[in-house]
Amino acid sequence: MLYSAYVIVLATVSGPEPFDKLGVTLETVVMTYLMGGVVAGAIVGALLPLRRTAIGASFVGFVAAVPVWMGIFYAGGSGSPLRWDSSDWEGVVVISLAFGIAGGRMLRKDA
Repeated sequence: MLYSAYVIVLATVSGPEPFDKLGVTLETVVMTYLMGGVVAGAIVGALLPLRRTAIGASFVGFVAAVPVWMGIFYAGGSGSPLRWDSSDWEGVVVISLAFGIAGGRMLRKDA
């Protein structure tokens, strides 16, 4: 929600130029942030008991990060996952591992 508010303010102040440079629209970015948050939140909620251990929390973070990064790759110009090549999938996995494990470990701290 915070990221969506940020890009709305950015669009209000700067106009469409920052989005045009990336080949995306404001609507696409906002929907990507909102849907990524909803899906990741549902995954974290469904797998909440797993965050009791460090490995479980890391797994939950990774699984929750995958749809978020898939959305970012989709909106960022890679298009439909049905047309992705191996480098797109590798990017999603590697970035999801890095951010997901870190985020999962933070979830663990709060447990």
